[in-house]
Amino acid sequence: MKVTRKEVPYAVFGTWEVWKDGTLRSIYVNPSGRESTINIYPEMLAEPDLFLNLYADGTVKDWNDFIEAFFTACEITKIKNIKNFQTGFE
Repeated sequence: MKVTRKEVPYAVFGTWEVWKDGTLRSIYVNPSGRESTINIYPEMLAEPDLFLNLYADGTVKDWNDFIEAFFTACEITKIKNIKNFQTGFE
């Protein structure tokens, strides 16, 4: 799926939670300019490590990289309900 940059924020702020055994529980992201937080759960992702690698200090360095990784994971896992991430993209 091709992602086209339009008017989008420059950064996404987020945190993630892990279970006691260290496995990913969920990722919470809040794109700049948005009022609501977006929750991403491991069952939605084919490769959660794609996301953890983007979160060195809690800030995604490149919005396009994050979105493309998200759409790639959704495509692999056949997740169709991605409306929360479509704002600003076509």
